[in-house]
Amino acid sequence: EDFIRNNREINGGADLPREYLSEIYHSISSSEIQMNADKGTGFQMITASRWISVIYKSKETSPYILCDSASHLDRDMFCIVSGPTIAATTVVFEQAEQEDVLQRCVDGLLAIAKLSAYYHLNSILDDLVVSLCKFTPFFTPLSADEAVLALGEDARARMATEAVFLIANKYGD
Repeated sequence: EDFIRNNREINGGADLPREYLSEIYHSISSSEIQMNADKGTGFQMITASRWISVIYKSKETSPYILCDSASHLDRDMFCIVSGPTIAATTVVFEQAEQEDVLQRCVDGLLAIAKLSAYYHLNSILDDLVVSLCKFTPFFTPLSADEAVLALGEDARARMATEAVFLIANKYGD
């Protein structure tokens, strides 16, 4: 009942058929989707047979709602997902040890900065800079020499500092 209640009005403002939602719930609860590790990347992948099954079941539902993919929703969608994306990416950036993972995080945050500048969302740019600044040595009680040493020894601090200056120079007011 909770599952059905939580999925109200998701069909273009209308409810999906109760039987359909019930079938989905029972399918999930009895046969949980299992993810297999993709060797080498650390990311999870769904098996081909599961994916085919999901696509097949999705074709059985009706009526379909066609998505209006007009770009007028892009800005609003970006506003909604940018905050949680920044938070999640900075958590990974804080906990990762490998430089390639750190670089992926920085690349993702720079992509957010680019979109924020494109949509003129200065508050998101500000949030992004604040999030990155906590990893730089300049906002801690260190002497200038200690801060320079910290940049040389800590890839995370160096990457965050470079990203902050890149964002400020490229997109800052």
